Amino acid sequence: MEDGRRGVPSLLACTGEHIASNMSELIGWTPLVELKKITQKVGLDARLVAKLEFYQPLSSVKDRSALRMIEDAEEKGLIKPGVTTLAEPTGGNLGIGIILVAIQKGYRFIAVMPAQYSLDKQILLQWLGAEVQLIDPTKGIDGLIERTEELKKQIPNVHVLDQFTNLANPDAHFRWTGPEIWEDTAGKIDIFVAGSGSGGTVTGVGKYLKTKNPNIKIVCVEPAESPVISGGEPGPHIIQGLGPGLIPENLDTSVIDEVVTVSSEEAMANARRLAVEEGVLGGISSGAALAASLKLAAKEENKGKMIVMVLPSGGERDTGGKIDILVAGSGSGGTVSGAGKYLKMKNPNVKIVCVEPAESPVISDAVESFRGQRGLHKIQGVGPGFIPTNLDMSVIDEVLTVTSNEAMANARRLAVEEGLLVGISSGAALAASLKVASRVENKGKMIVMVFPSGGERYTNSALFAQVREECINMTF
Repeated sequence: MEDGRRGVPSLLACTGEHIASNMSELIGWTPLVELKKITQKVGLDARLVAKLEFYQPLSSVKDRSALRMIEDAEEKGLIKPGVTTLAEPTGGNLGIGIILVAIQKGYRFIAVMPAQYSLDKQILLQWLGAEVQLIDPTKGIDGLIERTEELKKQIPNVHVLDQFTNLANPDAHFRWTGPEIWEDTAGKIDIFVAGSGSGGTVTGVGKYLKTKNPNIKIVCVEPAESPVISGGEPGPHIIQGLGPGLIPENLDTSVIDEVVTVSSEEAMANARRLAVEEGVLGGISSGAALAASLKLAAKEENKGKMIVMVLPSGGERDTGGKIDILVAGSGSGGTVSGAGKYLKMKNPNVKIVCVEPAESPVISDAVESFRGQRGLHKIQGVGPGFIPTNLDMSVIDEVLTVTSNEAMANARRLAVEEGLLVGISSGAALAASLKVASRVENKGKMIVMVFPSGGERYTNSALFAQVREECINMTF
C-alpha cells in the first residue's frame, strides 16, 4: 500500500466496490483544514493549517500507532491472535485504538490507566470490550509501568506494546502521517507543530518531512507546568495526552528545532476557540497545538509561512470530570438524588442544585425551616407538592425556585435559540442555570443541567397554548 495513502484514499482507489472489510482498514488518511477565521480575527499574515486526526475510525491519532505496533509485532512473530493478551499503560486514546485493532484480529486487551483520569475514555474502553485496570493516579507513569509488569508475571502470553519505546510507533507517522502532510500541502509546509506524549508523532512526521525538505522547522509542544523537554521539572497539568513527565525513548530530540510551552489554561481556551470560531471540536491537546501555532505565527520571521499542526483527537472525550454544578428538577427525587450522590462521590466539591416551582416551594420550605404551602403550577414533572422519600436532602447544596412563566419562556428560548424541542421542566432547568451562571463566583464554571423530556409531549399544555391558538386560527 502506498505510503501516506492508507485508509479512505486506498479504499477509493480500488476497482469495483469501495467497501472496507473491517474498521481497521479505515485507519489512515485524514484531511487538512485551514483555520482562516482565527487567522483573520487575530490579524496574522501566516497560514494556519490543522490536520484533523479525529477523523480516524475511533477519533484519535493513536489509531495509527496502535495499528502499526500490532502489525509490527505480528510480522516479527511476537504475538498470535487467540493466544496473546495485549496490555498497555494508556491515558485512554491509545487503548481505544488498540481495542479497535484487537477486535478485528482476535486479541484480548487489558488497558492500565490512572483512576479519575478520564471517565469518558474508561467507559469507551470497556464498552468496546477492553479490560480496564485502574491505578492510583498519584503514582504517575511509574505506577502504570509497574502494574503492566505485574500483568506479565500473572498472565501467560502477555505482550506489552509500549508506545514509549516501540519504534513502530514513530514508524507509523514516518510511513503514513508525514507523507500525507507533504503531499496534501503540495510540499509547501514551512513549520510542523505537534505535542509530545509518547514522542511518536513529532518524531515520525519530523523525520519524514526533513527527508523531503531539511529547512522545514519541527516544533514540539509541551505543558508549561511540566516542561521536561525544555529542561524543567515535571509537574501536574491537565493537557491529557501530552507531557508524561519524562522524555520518552521514542522522542528523537535531534529532529526538533524548537520547543514551545503552553499552559493548561491556554490549551483549554484555544480548544474552546477552535469550537466557537472554526467549528472544530478538538480536545485539550488540540488547543495546545493551536496555542503554540499562534505564538509561532505572531513572529515576524514566520510571516507568510504555512504552519501545519496536528489536532490529535476530538473534544468529546475530554469532558469527563470537569463538571462544577449540576442543576436538576425534583419530581420523584430520583434524578437529583442519584446523580448528585454519584457526582459527590467522584468530587465532593461538585455543587448540586435542585429546582422546584416557585408556586409550590415545598423543598425550599423544608430547607429554610418554615412552613409554606404547596400550590398550583404548570411545570409538569416537577414539584409534586410534597417531599418524596427518594429525595435525599443531604445531597442538595441549594434549592432554586422558578415560576411557571419563567419555565415556559425558557423552554421556548431553547427551541428558538438552540433548536432544542424540550418540555416545561427543561425550561425550568435552564432558568435556574442562568441564575446560577450569572453569579460572579461561578464565572468560568461548567454547569450541567438535566433536560428530562422532549417538548412534543406537551403540545396540549400551557407551554404551547399561544402557538396552538395561532395554528387553530390560521386560514388558507
